[in-house]
Amino acid sequence: MAAPKTRWLDRTVAPRGPYVTLCLSDDEFRQAMKRLKCSSYPADIGDGLMATITLQSPKGLTCVVVVSDMTEFTGPEIAAMLCHEAVHVWRAHCRQLGEVTPGEEQEAYGIQFIAQTLMDEYARRQVAA
Repeated sequence: MAAPKTRWLDRTVAPRGPYVTLCLSDDEFRQAMKRLKCSSYPADIGDGLMATITLQSPKGLTCVVVVSDMTEFTGPEIAAMLCHEAVHVWRAHCRQLGEVTPGEEQEAYGIQFIAQTLMDEYARRQVAA
């Protein structure tokens, strides 16, 4: 059974939250960039790379989170990496709003929500693979 395709994740972190997707391979990353009509991006994300690519798409702020070939990592290590990338998504969201010093609780809940959304999507993709 083929792994499910990437999809856009829940944006309810905030009313104007960024569009977010999770790519688990170089091929998925390239497909996401093509769907976004983005012609300028890293040529090859490579295996084992973690990155959050932030760009303005026609729909607004978009974050493409890439974690490729995580087979050598444990569950807690993968969760930590997704939390790391969630912080990048949160900060891109704050920059878009012009928010320099978000409240600590607001920031904690925002990052928690983004991290949980990324982890849920990662788990969904692993079960289906």
